[in-house]
Amino acid sequence: MLQDYWDDRQLETEVLCDKAISLAIRHHVKFTTNLWLHDQIYMVLARGNLQAAENNPSERLYSRVNFIPTPEIIAQQLRKEILRSQYPKGTILKEKDISVRFNASRCSIRTALQNLAGEGLLVNLPNGRKRIVEITAQQLENLFGIRWLLEKRATEIILDDSSLCLDGVQEAITIIEEQYRHGEKNWSFFEINFHAEIVKATQDIFLINSFRCYSPTWFTVMSFRNPIREDPGYGSLFLATHKQLLSLLQNRSKDILSLLKNHLDEEKAMAQVGIGLLPK
Repeated sequence: MLQDYWDDRQLETEVLCDKAISLAIRHHVKFTTNLWLHDQIYMVLARGNLQAAENNPSERLYSRVNFIPTPEIIAQQLRKEILRSQYPKGTILKEKDISVRFNASRCSIRTALQNLAGEGLLVNLPNGRKRIVEITAQQLENLFGIRWLLEKRATEIILDDSSLCLDGVQEAITIIEEQYRHGEKNWSFFEINFHAEIVKATQDIFLINSFRCYSPTWFTVMSFRNPIREDPGYGSLFLATHKQLLSLLQNRSKDILSLLKNHLDEEKAMAQVGIGLLPK
């Protein structure tokens, strides 16, 4: 009966599954599904086998259940390509061309492109066209500069108000500890999640929304392969650094600002290596 209801509603299904997977990962909940829904969830986890599109940009994203990418999945693939400078300078994106490539509705494409424009990766042009922004070392510097300003302000607010609750930050550390024990090697999601909880603890809606706006871009640049992140000892260092950040925050110690700055500088350096943009 459930399957009948969701037939011909692939896009809505992907949105639902995306949320379900996010909650399951966050709360470490395992759940079973039928084969059809399992395939849908798998495609979300694999992000539609987006690597097929990376290897051959002209390929559409298909599965045996007629997978239709959500706007965020489309945006994530384009985001990766833009940050990797896979497009010539000045490339114009047209909704029609992107719709054909991903076999998705113009509405989904429009939403995806609007999200990327909001992140500063596209420039709006007349007639619905979008021009890709060239990624330079200075722009990457600015991207992490924005992150430092937001997190610095969030930290200062917490330092000045001992009544602010840090339960979300503590929970983020607990998740990191569990993932470390399970041998996790990809820390990008947990990096963003931890720092997002710091910002959320301020209860400042403007800070929270600003951080949320750029989070997909930060996450993407940190997801690219990097020899430092692939080092077997990186997980223990990652855990130790974030536990120290939490401890300083709980004690309302101003020493956290220097540790936070050093940590973000290290993240920026790894991002520069990951996308092949080293500072001049």
